[in-house]
Amino acid sequence: MNAISARPVVCAKSSLEGASRMQNILKRLWRQEEGQDLTEYALLLVLIALAAITAMSSLGTTISNIFTNASTSLS
Repeated sequence: MNAISARPVVCAKSSLEGASRMQNILKRLWRQEEGQDLTEYALLLVLIALAAITAMSSLGTTISNIFTNASTSLS
């Protein structure tokens, strides 16, 4: 056998081993429940932040209108 024909066999074997290793890692990650709490807290924090941003932007517009009306009536 020459070196050229032996290379694809070695690469294919290591590729299959790598795929099998990756499948094992993914299966382990799927079964583990340790990091789920952190993910849930992060999602909750994002939802609270979006609600706060929405509320503050509408509140800012309302406050701006109040000060504009007060300034107009004082003039």
